[in-house]
Amino acid sequence: MNRAGPQTVGVRGRTDGEIGELKYFSIPCPAWGSSRAHAEVRFQPANGFRKTFRVIVSALTVPGREEEGFVYTFDDLTEIRRLEREVRMQDRLAAVGRLAAAIAHEIRNPLTSIAGIGEYAIDRH
Repeated sequence: MNRAGPQTVGVRGRTDGEIGELKYFSIPCPAWGSSRAHAEVRFQPANGFRKTFRVIVSALTVPGREEEGFVYTFDDLTEIRRLEREVRMQDRLAAVGRLAAAIAHEIRNPLTSIAGIGEYAIDRH
């Protein structure tokens, strides 16, 4: 893992072996050669804030040799997923607002007619 990795992933203070095993992620990272060479994983670091990462796995090869290992590339999607949730919530609230306006309109129409009839009856007497 490069120098920025432990801070980005939130595993500062862990041993290289622990980080290498990627055992702190709630969803297993994909392995090269599997049907998924990329995945989205969630991680709960010690500070309690869940993070979401896109993981892309690439084989590390040297010409004339077998694969030497794998390179896992992490993209922090935490903020993007938070914004997506916020947009979905705003869409729901807007739908509730539209529904409330439609209900108020449907209730107001008959009440206006009833009030008009009542005023007409009062004026005639």
